[in-house]
Amino acid sequence: MELVIFLIFFFVSVVPAILQWLWNTTIPDIFRLPKITYWQALRLLLIASMLFGQGAALNYKP
Repeated sequence: MELVIFLIFFFVSVVPAILQWLWNTTIPDIFRLPKITYWQALRLLLIASMLFGQGAALNYKP
């Protein structure tokens, strides 16, 4: 049970921060797009998980 709580905390707090940092250090310089906030990074992760789902790459069949 502690592992589940830790994983939820990790994916809600740490992963969006990593995405925000990667976006803000890369995308504005390459594409001239604005920097994003933590909450925008969290929303991007939610959208990506809805579009691609967990394990979508493993189920790909051309």
